[in-house]
Amino acid sequence: MSEKLGPGSDAEDTKLKGTLLRYQIGSHNQVIANLQDRIAEHTELRDRRIAELESLQPAPTAEQSHKVEQIIPLSGQLDIYRQDELGVISSCLDDPIVSKITVDLSQAESVDAAVLSTLVSFNQRSLELKKELVLLDPPKPILEIFSRSLKPGYFKIEVSPVDTN
Repeated sequence: MSEKLGPGSDAEDTKLKGTLLRYQIGSHNQVIANLQDRIAEHTELRDRRIAELESLQPAPTAEQSHKVEQIIPLSGQLDIYRQDELGVISSCLDDPIVSKITVDLSQAESVDAAVLSTLVSFNQRSLELKKELVLLDPPKPILEIFSRSLKPGYFKIEVSPVDTN
């Protein structure tokens, strides 16, 4: 017996579901590509602006050369739609006064591949700029993602002391 093709048939439903799934995947891939293009454009613009500002700035005084640590808390699910929040880290990397950037992940729940890639990029930039980038208190699920995706010790990770009182 042959299967009936046509509206309402199982084969037609399966075909439509497959088409819809391919469309959704293509749509998500396009969104990711567009966001990556926008990030690249913003990075290029930021680099040009920094170069312009640096050429206009006088040499720092002894008081200005004092280096500071910046702590940046991130919480919840860190995914591609939260890239703007990660821009704060980029700004700190570009700030000549900031020598240490601590990203507090104690309240983070998860990271997606885009955020992981961004953190890797920030880590590389921090090394190039001779700045310290520290991830503070990442929860176990995030540590597991790091261990599956990166060489051990890739990120500098610190754990807050446990309060025993």
